[in-house]
Amino acid sequence: MTENEVLQALPAYALNALEPDEMVAVRAFLQTRPDLQQRVEMLTDAATQLTYAAPPTPLPTHLKKRVMELAHADVALAQQPVTESGAPQAEAPQDAATESTDETVAADERAEDTTPQASDAPFQRPASQPGAAGATRPRFIGAPTPTAPPRPRTPATPSRATEPRRNWFANALGWKVATLAALAAAVALAIINAQMLRETSNFTNQVATLQQNADDLQTQVTALESDKSDLEAALAAASTAAEGSNDEVANQLAALQEEVAKLQAENQQIRADYNEILLQQASTEQQLVEFAQAQTLVPIFGTEDTPDALGGLFSGPEGNLVALRGLDTLPAEQTYELWLIDAEGTPVPAGLLGADAPAQTAIRVELPGSVEEYSAVAVSIEPAAGSEQPTGPIVMVGTRT
Repeated sequence: MTENEVLQALPAYALNALEPDEMVAVRAFLQTRPDLQQRVEMLTDAATQLTYAAPPTPLPTHLKKRVMELAHADVALAQQPVTESGAPQAEAPQDAATESTDETVAADERAEDTTPQASDAPFQRPASQPGAAGATRPRFIGAPTPTAPPRPRTPATPSRATEPRRNWFANALGWKVATLAALAAAVALAIINAQMLRETSNFTNQVATLQQNADDLQTQVTALESDKSDLEAALAAASTAAEGSNDEVANQLAALQEEVAKLQAENQQIRADYNEILLQQASTEQQLVEFAQAQTLVPIFGTEDTPDALGGLFSGPEGNLVALRGLDTLPAEQTYELWLIDAEGTPVPAGLLGADAPAQTAIRVELPGSVEEYSAVAVSIEPAAGSEQPTGPIVMVGTRT
């Protein structure tokens, strides 16, 4: 796998979602790049936290009773005497309750889904049905067959029949929302980090290329300087020679000096580009450190008009960073503006991100308060000077998890 392929596969590697051969390839690559281990550990921690995203869900109130009834029934059947023919001996009426527990549980389940009967009289099974006195119930091989009459069923109360299910549904919905929110944050963090790692890798490659170009130019300049020295010596030696020969050497020297000046200018430009990329690389690496130390992440996703947009607001001890991807660069008279939205839905301006925000690795912003004080984040297109209230289209929205 190439370096870019490995960087793109890191989120899936942290989730153990790659094919076995891909997992081996990424693991082997990481052994040669210890600088990526911290990123993998952070992605793995984010994936692990999804397990704890769900709120605790209480068990249904009737579950313990049913489990205990089934346990008592199993114990009673195991202790029941068996005749030489393998059939259980008839027991006294006091064992009827345990022998018919399985029938009682089924009756209780039916009672929870029906309206309680007006009469409290015990339920009597007709003699013609299996399980009644004188009838034979189906039995599994090796299992005794209880023949005692069933005990009366108890009508279920409405709260028992409906409330646990309602609570379960509410808790299940809450788990789903919490898990999806945590998953969205993890995915956004993984994608943005992978992109920034890829950009850092690109910077490294550009620096290496520029360094090589600068070295090549310096070699050419050195060679030309040597030729220039030789021509100057030849010109001095030809000072007593014919005028035509002297002019020819002078012309060669002038052309050589011009070529040297041109190469020196190119070399200086390459050095300037080299230093600029070094600064960009250092800035990106610093932002990666700040992302890793971020205490709050608000994932921001595109709206219907910008489905491919993705970003995040990172807030940590070093400040606040916004990273946006998948948006178009705006004309000079427009800008992207960040908004914080409170619990009442009121947007508060949180900084201008610039017309070229998607092309930047990240933008540092000064928020009007802590991210924790707000419920959501949005990005809109506004005039270059910004707006006090959103006036243009909302292109990205995210909720704080």
